[in-house]
Amino acid sequence: MSVALRAPAANIAAPGGAVPFWALMAFTVILLLAPQTFFPVLAPLRIALLVAAAAGLAFVFERFVHRQPLVELTRETVLVLLLLGWSVARLALSYCPGGSVAYLVNTYLKTVIVFWLLSHCVNTLPRLRTVAWALSLMALPIAVSGVLHLASGQFVEHMNGFVVAKGRVHHFDPFAVTL
Repeated sequence: MSVALRAPAANIAAPGGAVPFWALMAFTVILLLAPQTFFPVLAPLRIALLVAAAAGLAFVFERFVHRQPLVELTRETVLVLLLLGWSVARLALSYCPGGSVAYLVNTYLKTVIVFWLLSHCVNTLPRLRTVAWALSLMALPIAVSGVLHLASGQFVEHMNGFVVAKGRVHHFDPFAVTL
């Protein structure tokens, strides 16, 4: 007698819509490969923001139409929300409150939104495989670019609080990136 182990049907997530998933994949491609650096005409369009907004709106619309909750409170989601709450509570005590608020709004909230979309859109094994293969393929141009920059001598080096990149000197403020 053999016993097959299966996950209970209640734990298998519904696949969800294809539009939010593929918009999220397009956002990932834009975020990692940054086509606006190669084609400057795309920079004023803010394509990453447009595609991310389209993914978010498509997801919200799909959840609204199917009468599903916007956020499924899993252990990971609760931990991210607790970390977000901790960050907000600690803003007044930070070394640089203005920089901390800017970092929270400009960087961390975007990361939370991408996590929210990923955790709700990548909910089947084929989608997880698609994401893994896409990230692997997107890493190739980044790796080739790194090798070419190293071979040509164009690299970033730190110099007494300044960053030298491609011949230009930029000020590096470590307190601007801390909460």
